[in-house]
Amino acid sequence: MLEYEWSYGKFKAEVEILLNIPGKFKAEVEILLKEFMDDIADFTEEQFRDNVPIGASPEGGRTQEHISGNVEKTKYGFALSVGVEPISTLKPGEDPQYPIYVHGGTGHFNPFEPHDILPANGNIMQYITYSSGPFFGPGDVIKTRFTKGQEAQPYLDRISREVNAYIRVKKRELSAKIVNIIKR
Repeated sequence: MLEYEWSYGKFKAEVEILLNIPGKFKAEVEILLKEFMDDIADFTEEQFRDNVPIGASPEGGRTQEHISGNVEKTKYGFALSVGVEPISTLKPGEDPQYPIYVHGGTGHFNPFEPHDILPANGNIMQYITYSSGPFFGPGDVIKTRFTKGQEAQPYLDRISREVNAYIRVKKRELSAKIVNIIKR
């Protein structure tokens, strides 16, 4: 049985089918399961890399840098986890949940609690621009008393749709392979 979930920027799946497989087929089925989970993990990680916003900074995106995934053996199968890790190597003032904020929007674009983004300390925020706009160029220093935030970039929704569809196809393929092994 394959169980999977999406939670806070991560995809987690677990398959525990070996409990129900007769002993003489377990080794073959275990190899198939490992390949299945590796394939799902690779596809999911690829979807994260393709869909996570890159950002305008010269270094690329902070979110892109924190994609990770792994597959582990469990007692009766395998478990995988792929997603965007909370960012722990931060500059002062950055929040480790930044990847989730990119997905859901901030400030006025926060669907749960729209608000202005105000300076954490003092009366003025300042940041360096990485791209051009109508009133600024790359490298300009912007000083402001508040900002409206950033619009949502719902990359997790896109990834979820793609991965869920891929899993449905791969589960059918895996089931057919297991049935063929047991029928021999």
